[in-house]
Amino acid sequence: MVKKLFIQAIKFVGLSGIGWLIDFGVFTLLGLCGIPSWICNIISSLCGVTFVFFTSTRKTFEVSLKRLSLKQKYVVYVLFEVVVILVASRFVGLLDGVFAEASWELLRKYSAIAAKICVTPFTMVINFIFMKFLTEKI
Repeated sequence: MVKKLFIQAIKFVGLSGIGWLIDFGVFTLLGLCGIPSWICNIISSLCGVTFVFFTSTRKTFEVSLKRLSLKQKYVVYVLFEVVVILVASRFVGLLDGVFAEASWELLRKYSAIAAKICVTPFTMVINFIFMKFLTEKI
């Protein structure tokens, strides 16, 4: 049981890493277009979340379809992620503001990116727990 959970966590982290790169790339490109960091985070996170859901249901978790179909689980996951993304985006915006006032020039210059990096580990843990529950228990 612990070994299976560990292997799932490693796979999820790997797939989430790819999803994060997609998310981060979209976030950065939108930011370069002058879009506020919290809006960039909403759009880019939805791109990453969609990738992670579909790859994780195929490569990481043992999907139970007893109660909900895969499409229904995706809808539930996206709704859950909308809440997570909105909360995370608020924190990205707050940290961006704090970092933008930092005395270190490099941190000021890349304040939005630094904020995104700081928020990511928390969202990854929350996403793993919810994804495991959703795919295997519901």
